[in-house]
Amino acid sequence: MKIFIKSFIVIIFLYLIICGVFAQEKGDNIKQKLFELTNKDFNASLVKEYSMDDVYKVIESITDIWDINDWAPSFQYLYDYDQNGNNIAVIVKNCVLNPWQNDRRELYSYDQNNLVTLMNAQNWSNNQWIDDYKMIYDYNQQGYNLIVTTQNWINGNWINAGKLFYTYNPEGYTIELLTQQWQNNAWVDMTKIFYTYDPNWNTLEALIQMYVNNAWTDFSRTIYTYNPNGYKITDLTQMKLFNNWTDQLRSTYSYDQNWMVTQCLIENWTNNTWIPSIKYFYTYDVNGNKATQIQQVYQVLSQSWINSSRTTYTYQLITDVTENSQISTEYILYNNYPNPFNPKTIIGYEILNLGERSEKKVQLRVYDMMGREVAELVNQKQSPGYYRVEFNAENLTSGVYVYILKTEKFVEAKKMIIMK
Repeated sequence: MKIFIKSFIVIIFLYLIICGVFAQEKGDNIKQKLFELTNKDFNASLVKEYSMDDVYKVIESITDIWDINDWAPSFQYLYDYDQNGNNIAVIVKNCVLNPWQNDRRELYSYDQNNLVTLMNAQNWSNNQWIDDYKMIYDYNQQGYNLIVTTQNWINGNWINAGKLFYTYNPEGYTIELLTQQWQNNAWVDMTKIFYTYDPNWNTLEALIQMYVNNAWTDFSRTIYTYNPNGYKITDLTQMKLFNNWTDQLRSTYSYDQNWMVTQCLIENWTNNTWIPSIKYFYTYDVNGNKATQIQQVYQVLSQSWINSSRTTYTYQLITDVTENSQISTEYILYNNYPNPFNPKTIIGYEILNLGERSEKKVQLRVYDMMGREVAELVNQKQSPGYYRVEFNAENLTSGVYVYILKTEKFVEAKKMIIMK
């Protein structure tokens, strides 16, 4: 989670155009929650509601730069969490001088629903933290992100910089993202991003329009393709030039047997051919957490790859993290047994009798690591008591999955591993 970007426009275009990461998900965003639960990279816009135990959280990452023939330390990222498992701080240190020196940090605030409301970015200067910029998050009643406002700290005052406005379809998926920039004491439209989806709610296209000469004009688009299992295999970014769509960037993804991304190849379209540009390699630990990320860059003259950067991640097991003190007194979600398993396992949960005779609506669902629902095990009203559900994964591939128990006042998730 890097925090060196200050300009709002740089944020938008580096994040949305250059990196080609246009894909949007559902507003209550199971996939983003799973990213939290499985320690994928996460950012300030993540919606996180779940009570968790036995959850691994990244507590440190170190980025090394390739220096001639060896790796040289460059940046260290330290992560801190509150009692609910929310990421409340990221401290970045550099290695310009040995040992590590403070460089910058991000501080996060949350509301009672564990939704991030504020991110404050600061730089280290003259032995103290100095405000740089902040991002303010607003939500609707469903917890969907509606507006993100960016302000820069200039001459002792917070000055408006940019805004993001989200629009959702009835299913809760983002269909439009509007960006504005603060100019001459007024908000000015800058870009619109339109999202389209397939029947499985995988993003098919993200179209960017620019507001130029009082009119919206097509600027770029990213087109996504998926394999038969629903995993993304390519995203293609094109620019609108002279009324024609022209290829610019292409990313191709490779997976292991557990459908974890192991490689991402980024190519540039040059002289009517695809030229390699950047390549990422990923490895994972036994718990499915990303262990390393190595970046290589392509040398056109020598037609060879050279190392560029390497990031290694350290995790800590966070146990019995709950949203509030009432959660553990009403419901209990047990670890499945056996785990790992093939192909069947038992999931147990308990609705405690607190003197209430009314039945409770209970949902128990299983999701893969891409956030897709693969099984609905329970969806009905149930009385207090202990319940056991058999889950048959005969038709699923090996890998890490997450099962989630959800009621009106309780949500909890746990990991399980299918090993065939």
